[in-house]
This record gives sequence, C-alpha cells and structure tokens, in this order.
Amino acid sequence: MNEMKKTVELSMLIGLAVVLNIVENVIPLFATIPGIRIGLANVVIVFIFYKYSGKDAFFASITRVILVGILFSGIFSPVFLFSISGAIVSMLIMIVAKFIRLPIYGVSILGSLSHSMTQLVVAMYILNTPSLIYYLPILIGVSIFSGIFIAFITKHMLKQFEVSI
Repeated sequence: MNEMKKTVELSMLIGLAVVLNIVENVIPLFATIPGIRIGLANVVIVFIFYKYSGKDAFFASITRVILVGILFSGIFSPVFLFSISGAIVSMLIMIVAKFIRLPIYGVSILGSLSHSMTQLVVAMYILNTPSLIYYLPILIGVSIFSGIFIAFITKHMLKQFEVSI
C-alpha cells in the first residue's frame, strides 16, 4: 500500500475513533455507574491493529486519547491520565496477545481488561482512594462483555474489508 493512501486512511480512522469516543461520552450507556463505557472507539483501534499493525494502532490510540483530551477533559487532567495510561498498557498487552497468536476475541478481551485495570490502579493512586478496588468486579464484567462486543464488530468489519485475521 502506498504511504500516502495509508496515511489518509489512518487519519480518517482516527477521526472516526474520536467521533465515536465523543458520542459515547455524550450518550453514556451506563449512566448509573460512573466511568463505565463500552469503548466504541476501540472498534476502530482493533480494526487498525489487524488491518495495519500494532504500531499503527498504538499511534492511533494515543492520538485519539490526546485529541479527546484536548476537546473534553484537558491534557493532564485526572481523566486524561486515566485514559492515556489505559491506552498505553492495553495496546502493549494486545501486541503481546497477538504475538502469541491469541484469536481476536482473546486480544480484545485482554485489551479491555488491561485498560480498565490500569485505569482503576491509576485512579486509586491519583485520587488516593483505595476503596475504588470495590469497583473491580463490575469492571471485570463490563470489560469482558466489551471485549467480546468489540471483537465481534471488528471481526465482521475486517471480513467486509477482506482482511485476514
């Protein structure tokens, strides 16, 4: 693939991820549980991960978090720090999971779990609130559901774009 085409496609996909992130922030699905989201933007990130590379998905994920941070929470706010730490750790875990040849569902679930667990640890540290650990069972359940949902959608998108996984 020529480099210009790839750059344009990745830019459009990052834009889509930002829009999905914003929509999900504005229309929370789990309004009664603060901070809980499905992570629709991650469909785009996992798609990039399989269509292009882990490096491109890592770049796209970090870029999305920075852009949403600039637009909503502010750079270096606690919410931004939760998001960026979760994005970094989850992408590293997903790269390892794909390297050891886990299927897309395993990669997505591990990415979702590691993102949530990292955010929880960072929140406990920054907010000095160890009692946030009681959120863990809810986070695990939502993360597993989210990872399965993201993998299911992404797998069908990849099939439509004739990308082998």
